Amino acid sequence: MSSTLPAAASAHQANNFDAVRIIAALAVLVSHHYALTAQAEPSFLGLHTWGGMAVIVFFVISGYLVTSSWYNDPSFLRFSQRRILRIWPALAVVVVLTAYGLGALVTSLPLMEYWTHRATLDYLLTLKMNVHFMLPGVFTNNPYAHGVNGSLWTIPLEVRCYVVMAIAGLLGLMKFRSVWMLLIAAYMAWFLTKGTADVTGQLNHGRDLSAFFLAGSALYLLQPQWKRHPFAWILMALVGAAVLWACGWHHTALLLLLPITVLYIGTSATPVLRHFGRWGDPSYGIYLFAFPVQQTVILYTWPDLGFAGTLILALLITVGLAYASWHLIEKQALKFKPSRKGSKSQALSLVVQSARSVYERAQWFWPLLACITGLYFIFKRLNAPVLIDPANTYLPAARAFLEQGWAFLLTPQSYHVTPLAYLWLALWGADPTWIRIANMGLWVGCVWFLWRTCCMLGGVRAGAVGMLLMLSPELVRYFPSEMTEPVYLFGIFGWMYAMARIIIDQERSVSVVALGALMLTITLLSRPVLQLIAPAALLVCVGYIAYGMISGSEVSRSNWRLRAPVIAWSIGMALILPIALIVKNGIVFGLWGMGTGSGTGLYLGTHPLYQGAEPGFLGFIYDINAMIGLAGHAGSHLTMDGDRAARAAAVWQLQQMSIADGTMFFLRKLWWWLAHHPAQIEAFGGFLRKVRFFELLVVLASIGWFVYGWLRKTGSHNQRAVPRTQFAGCLLVMFLLMLCQLLPILHNSRYSSVLLDPWLIALTAFGIAHLTATIHWEGAIHRDRWAIGLTSREGASLWPPIGTLALIVLITFAGYNAVKKRETISVDPKHMGQTLTRLHIQDSRRIETFGMQPQSNHEWVIQESPAALHVRIEREDVQTISSAQPINALWHTDIALRSNSHRCRKAEVAYFTADGRILQPSQRLPLQHPIQADGSIHSLITHANHELRPNEPGSLRIVLHCPIGTSVDWRGTRLLESRHAWDASSHIQH
Repeated sequence: MSSTLPAAASAHQANNFDAVRIIAALAVLVSHHYALTAQAEPSFLGLHTWGGMAVIVFFVISGYLVTSSWYNDPSFLRFSQRRILRIWPALAVVVVLTAYGLGALVTSLPLMEYWTHRATLDYLLTLKMNVHFMLPGVFTNNPYAHGVNGSLWTIPLEVRCYVVMAIAGLLGLMKFRSVWMLLIAAYMAWFLTKGTADVTGQLNHGRDLSAFFLAGSALYLLQPQWKRHPFAWILMALVGAAVLWACGWHHTALLLLLPITVLYIGTSATPVLRHFGRWGDPSYGIYLFAFPVQQTVILYTWPDLGFAGTLILALLITVGLAYASWHLIEKQALKFKPSRKGSKSQALSLVVQSARSVYERAQWFWPLLACITGLYFIFKRLNAPVLIDPANTYLPAARAFLEQGWAFLLTPQSYHVTPLAYLWLALWGADPTWIRIANMGLWVGCVWFLWRTCCMLGGVRAGAVGMLLMLSPELVRYFPSEMTEPVYLFGIFGWMYAMARIIIDQERSVSVVALGALMLTITLLSRPVLQLIAPAALLVCVGYIAYGMISGSEVSRSNWRLRAPVIAWSIGMALILPIALIVKNGIVFGLWGMGTGSGTGLYLGTHPLYQGAEPGFLGFIYDINAMIGLAGHAGSHLTMDGDRAARAAAVWQLQQMSIADGTMFFLRKLWWWLAHHPAQIEAFGGFLRKVRFFELLVVLASIGWFVYGWLRKTGSHNQRAVPRTQFAGCLLVMFLLMLCQLLPILHNSRYSSVLLDPWLIALTAFGIAHLTATIHWEGAIHRDRWAIGLTSREGASLWPPIGTLALIVLITFAGYNAVKKRETISVDPKHMGQTLTRLHIQDSRRIETFGMQPQSNHEWVIQESPAALHVRIEREDVQTISSAQPINALWHTDIALRSNSHRCRKAEVAYFTADGRILQPSQRLPLQHPIQADGSIHSLITHANHELRPNEPGSLRIVLHCPIGTSVDWRGTRLLESRHAWDASSHIQH
């Protein structure tokens, strides 16, 4: 099929080519419909089907117009670019949507099997002109079984014609029209004597269509002659064709008559036909979309609608998609067609202009990059295992809702989590695969909301920064899961966007109020971290409005006088459903809240043994359900009694801290909230912390620049800059409020990223745009040289912003490396709480050393570094530990090291089995401790859970990385059981 447009836009208005192409494309559709419903296709004079004749027409037109394109601009590069832009964009969309959209919907295979099937991936090879016609499990029961898009076979043949013409042009064979004409004549002579079906008795589509393509090319070269007397040429062709037909040369007769007839009609301008292209050229789209649309219509409606009904339905859908393809894909792609050849200086000028406006003119690139990268990440993990929280809580609640309907809201299970934690999952049948596919849509929404917000904050530059930060591996990794994070992030980014429209653009429309209310509602009903901040913000807005009305001061004349009511209305509407939920829970269950869980967060967030962080970071196990059970409350921490018990235990834990201890405890947590916990850095890599360092430094630098400019009175007076700065200030306040609110609750990097990064990303985007506001691209063109570089606006120096950014990057990496060398995590001996000794080893005969020389019963000298000290665990010890079944156990070793240099790197703990296996959990950081060789006795404490819990005889293995000559004095090893759950429960039994 021809996929080439006329060289000039006016061609659509001055000739009938659009009409001929559209009619030919429709002929292909109608002809195929016979075959797709298991009927014989109608033929043209017994030579070709209607569809085959239409394809010949396309090749004739293509040969004519492509030859015109070459001679109008004989450039190999530009010619190739034009052909690529016409063929591949629409083809790529059709192939990808067919393989991963339509095919996934209609396949008979399980979805994951289909998506991972080799044949599905092979279908994309069509874009390399290696056409595949089948997809696994697709259209297997149709009358024309398995065929997905049988029309695509002509595309590689047409591309081959383009390639031949481009090479001929590159070799100079088309420079003189007579030479190109002789080459065409040579091919025709060979074809008519060796290749035509009249001679061979068998039609070769590649040779035949190439002959018609070249016939169109030749008629372009001969256009001055036949245009003067078109009817005489057509009459001679008709007579010749009749003679050839009478002689039995039917295919040769068609070759002689059809091209001149088609091109005469196409180059004419009849009153009706010449206006077929007024709404665009859908011919290529009809050709591409028709076959899969017809197969889909037949799949669902055949034989109920019959031949005519399915044909009309397929025709309407195909034409609609074809026009959409033209306007959204093909027409947009053709805007990138290279212009006619110009001078070198013009080319250089174009390069400079492109470089200077890369961000402004390629705005689509950044959100598209974020979308594609995130979608690919999610797609690769559609079959990842279900995480613990969804498996135990969210998915069971969703399935219960699907079984019970809205009556589920009257069951206690409904308040264990917020409503959207299970309603979103229930919407997709509680099927993990479909939930993750739906989360792809949430990801796209998050990208769009953040992109628009950042662009409002600081233009395309800020938008690009926001998109790059969005791609940090921490946020996107929650989307291929059934967690609440995707819904929450969609809501928070949407609410942020709505607030930006109100504060920056000063919109007061009903739509923006409704959008903000909807998104805040989604946020509150998925993860209610704003349940205190949102009402407080509403009170602030109402108070501001009331103060302005009463005082009549300058408040009433500020821009906030217009914004405050809009924000108040939006927040007030957003609180309706959460308040209704609270009232329902209060009346039905006596729970005046949106759900349980806050007590758990507070208990774990103030737990001294866990240091307020995820227990697993130190190798521990959750003890909250055990604590609640010991306190005499049945059920888990998600029940009302369990939640109250956890909250009471959290209060007791806080009361046990002195002011100094509490200060250090929360400063340590503040560091982890801001910089992520070292255990998470070990698990996910240092990129996580580097990004956070960079974000924080940019925010601090932009605050410093703003304060400096305000003190010097050099800040921008741009009316647009003031609301941007005000909105950035609101984001900073939200970040600080969130940080304060999060300090008492359980810390992990999931919360740190999801709850803090939305604000930090937007603030960083604003900060980069603010810091680099005076920098822009500048280009210069001279006769013999050109240059592109950075320059500064408004006469400001270029180096302060560049130096600031360089310093930020330097501090990011230097700070990360410095912290990495010094930061460790370990159990705090002073805050372990009560413990019970389950095993106490003091006999030095149970010690075996490696790389050490004995000095006394308990003392050795290191001869090799690293050296190892093994504390033997007997079978009786294993039985003692197993019978106790401690929830959380600890290894406690007292050891003194002495060295002249006082420098030891670390001690590493593992369990060494009798058969020589070294056992360690995947998180090794809690087992690596810095040690001092100062001669004093120090306690080396690690967890004794997981692989470090003895299940078979072996040894506790302590590897010492110390200098040779270091003295090692071992004073005993104990296995302790933490009694914190018992202590906490004893204070909340009443």
